[in-house]
Amino acid sequence: MFRSCTTPHDVNLASWYFTAPAGDYDIRVNIALGDTWAGGTYSVSIGGTEINGTTAGTGGPNNSADQIVGRVHLSGGKQMLSIKPLKFAREGLLDLHAITLTTARAE
Repeated sequence: MFRSCTTPHDVNLASWYFTAPAGDYDIRVNIALGDTWAGGTYSVSIGGTEINGTTAGTGGPNNSADQIVGRVHLSGGKQMLSIKPLKFAREGLLDLHAITLTTARAE
């Protein structure tokens, strides 16, 4: 998704709208990234909360892996989730395969 951008300013953000019941959710991104490209940062915004993440290498562009971004509480109803680049470690940030929200388990 953000791989072809040369600076974080080339892309403002990518956003999706969806409906979710109220609750606590874990945010995971599924990305592919060469190990030498790791260390870039991005922001995920949802439900009035912004959580920053740092990319970790997955062994290459053909090896995707889930990375936990954080936990968020959502009020029920229509939601908007956005992801935007903050800092690139090299020429690109990540190959985004999916962003998944899963119901958080009690700790």
